[in-house]
Amino acid sequence: MAFPNDPLDTRVELNLNGEWADITDDVYLREDLIITRGRADESSTADPSKCTFLLDNRSGKYSPRNPYSPLYGKIGRNTPVRVIFPGDTVGHLQLPPGDGDDGYASTPSDAALNISNWIDVKVEVEVDDWTDPETVHVIAMKGTPSTVSWSLFRYGTQLAFQWYGADGTEYYVLADATGLPNRVALQGVVVADLGGSYAHGLAYSTSMSGPWTALFEEEVAGGTTIRSSTGALTLGTADTGGTYVNMNEGTIHRLTVRNVDTATTVVDLDMGAVPPGATNWTDATGRLWTISGTAQVNGAMDPLTTAYRFTGEVASWPSHWDPSGNDSWISVEAGGLLRRLGQGAKPLESPIRRRVTNASDVVAYWPMEDVQSSTEQKVFSPIPGAQPMRTSGFSFSAASGLPGSAPVPTVGDGAVMRAEVPPAATGAWRAECYFKLDSAPSSAQNLFWVKTTGATPWSILLVELGVNGESIHLWAKDADGESTTDLGGFAVTDQGGWLGNWTRIAVCASQSGSSWSYKVYGGPVGTEFLRASFSGTGTVGMVSEVRNTFKGLDGLAIGHISVHSTATPYEYPVGGPGFSGELTGVRLERLALEAGVSLSVIGDAADTPALGNQPNEALVDVMQDAVAVDGGILTEDISELALLFRTHRSMYNQAPRMELDYTRRGDIPPGLTPVDDDQATRNDVTVSRSDGGFYRVVREDGPLSTAPPPLGVGVYDEDVTLNLHSDTQCGDHAGWRLHLGTWDSARYPTLELNLAAAPHLIESWLSLRLGDRITIANPPAWLAPDDIDLIVQGYEETIGRHKWLVTLNCSPAGPYTVPLVGGNTDTEGSQLDADVTTGATTLFVATTSGPAWTTDPADLPFDIHVTGETMTVTAISGTSPQTFTVTRGVNGVTKAHSAGAIVGLEPRPIVAL
Repeated sequence: MAFPNDPLDTRVELNLNGEWADITDDVYLREDLIITRGRADESSTADPSKCTFLLDNRSGKYSPRNPYSPLYGKIGRNTPVRVIFPGDTVGHLQLPPGDGDDGYASTPSDAALNISNWIDVKVEVEVDDWTDPETVHVIAMKGTPSTVSWSLFRYGTQLAFQWYGADGTEYYVLADATGLPNRVALQGVVVADLGGSYAHGLAYSTSMSGPWTALFEEEVAGGTTIRSSTGALTLGTADTGGTYVNMNEGTIHRLTVRNVDTATTVVDLDMGAVPPGATNWTDATGRLWTISGTAQVNGAMDPLTTAYRFTGEVASWPSHWDPSGNDSWISVEAGGLLRRLGQGAKPLESPIRRRVTNASDVVAYWPMEDVQSSTEQKVFSPIPGAQPMRTSGFSFSAASGLPGSAPVPTVGDGAVMRAEVPPAATGAWRAECYFKLDSAPSSAQNLFWVKTTGATPWSILLVELGVNGESIHLWAKDADGESTTDLGGFAVTDQGGWLGNWTRIAVCASQSGSSWSYKVYGGPVGTEFLRASFSGTGTVGMVSEVRNTFKGLDGLAIGHISVHSTATPYEYPVGGPGFSGELTGVRLERLALEAGVSLSVIGDAADTPALGNQPNEALVDVMQDAVAVDGGILTEDISELALLFRTHRSMYNQAPRMELDYTRRGDIPPGLTPVDDDQATRNDVTVSRSDGGFYRVVREDGPLSTAPPPLGVGVYDEDVTLNLHSDTQCGDHAGWRLHLGTWDSARYPTLELNLAAAPHLIESWLSLRLGDRITIANPPAWLAPDDIDLIVQGYEETIGRHKWLVTLNCSPAGPYTVPLVGGNTDTEGSQLDADVTTGATTLFVATTSGPAWTTDPADLPFDIHVTGETMTVTAISGTSPQTFTVTRGVNGVTKAHSAGAIVGLEPRPIVAL
């Protein structure tokens, strides 16, 4: 039997010391296991996923502080937990870590394995990191190193498919392994003799069945044959004369070797068919394989057949017991990754700070994002070994607006800063800072001094702001600090000029033989480029101190002073240090990478809207700031402890993931209730860009317009601020929100499924994702005749032994149907020019604004909507009023219509974001 007659095969597992352990036997079944996920509707933010269940704790096993528990020291705050329906157990060849003769599998050589001309090798393999810098990791090899026929291996950060000609000449294909998924199928192909030339190639795929993406392929003059070898075919290692090199803790799942000339598969090894623990076995071609050393055939749940329902963390282990002391239990409430990430309110380190702190060449750095109020201050440095900067006369957190930075200080007249710089190698250095000055000084003033040791002919360099803000000069002083040399200046009036703008400047020094070179880069943030170069004879030395006394620069904002051991400034991506213009999906991927968090994306991360500067907020808040612009869903992955982002555009024009039928037994439990209310109504929408412009759109006609009833519903206004990249985006976002807010259909905010009563729905339910589409065909006669069309925004899933209930949070799917219309098949305003009877198949349509309807037969047929009835247009002729030939009642509604009724496309076209 199967569910619901048999109980659900639900498994609850804890991750203990890196291994998943089954604790299902300790889960109390007197209470249901409940999982909640997603958001209540399309306008809200997804809450962290949650899973609740009870654990039997009569033995004290699940009390983290109980030293007698077998789990003592293994469970505690944020222990990973998951809920699954286990899939098939499949085998794989597990190779041990480290080099040496300690683990591989092999099959003896025979004549069929010595393929002389056209060979096709495919292997499905999994490793932790394809770019591990270890020198050689052999995946598969025919022969010994001295008589190898061919081998597939990783060489440093590259993949190689190597083969030898009959005369011993080595040939190979190399490809960069960077970016390959951990589990991948690889293909190596050789055609050794093409009648005077040979061809070989290397490709990869996500499965052994392809499709294959070429990594490298070429055809070269010089035909030959592949060398024969009496050596075995090995997986995972190769004897290199007493030294064995293996895959370093990899797993092999499949291997095929094919003689293409004879159309013969000579090796067909599927480790999934090998029993776990086996030491020898026969593959599909009859070849005997044997385990050597500490390699082993391990069994694991097949991720392709395992159904994951929840993966999260147990934040606490609250104990409960009854008064008799005969029962004790733990009320587990596990949370998804968003719960932990959202706990702290501490803002992320600013993008500039993260960029500088993580730079490999940074010697000293003072972000100057400190929050201080005293007149004598020390500025913190996050770089080990760098001392705080001593300052006075600084007003901290006084200047905001620097892209990619928290507020930085301003200086008063006479303000002082001074900091020692740790010793670094001589030969190259650079010093950088960001500043903003709103008005020009009355005379030349100093921005900062960089003092060097061991330099000739000067010991101090000085960057000087020129008179009236027209230029920046680089000055040099000798050891006594008196004699100065003006190395030259340059105007910075181009690129918008630096005065009144946040500006980045870098002074760079490099040594070449007995000559020095100084370069200055600078300009408004996001437009930095080389400004001037100076060269001469001498040595650049190394930076020992950064200091300045500020005169005539009252109100100057300055921050992010850094010293580096190289002379080349790093570049920011387009948009500068605040990442202005970065796409939503790209920002989420970058933030996740910086936070050490896995992120999966449904849709195309590159097909998302551009953002403004990254705000200085906590991680989850920065992510949700980006998602609000896209309109997608940020939640957690159910199969691993990771985040999941579904793009807004991936929800357009979907095929239904689940197709329900109101008349089919079990599909729709009692209680399906439409709601015709104004909760989502918005007909006057203003969208503003953060620190920018705005755009307002109003629906002035139609059933949900701002017109008073009965012509409309009155005003429902909305004012939203989004972190958009440019003001030009405001109109598109306002239009989309107006489209959602005036979509005229009933809402079905919740939909219940009883999978015990409808087990035929289980397969589609397990494949359903947040943002997927569900349809309900054949609704009852008292509802609108059209299919009910919904987008799933979230759900609550209740699991018992013989119970499986799902309550879905839904929104209308209609707004996400965005037809692509060719020609002038859409008009801005059309209406019936004459009454239409119930049986009429000809309409007269007048165009009140916009272009006439297409008369090109290639554009037909298409559907139109007239006061609740959908019709298919099969022909159009004439000019306004045009004659439409139609098929009536396509949606089951056929009725009379009056002149003046609005005629529109069905589905109604809109401009998608």
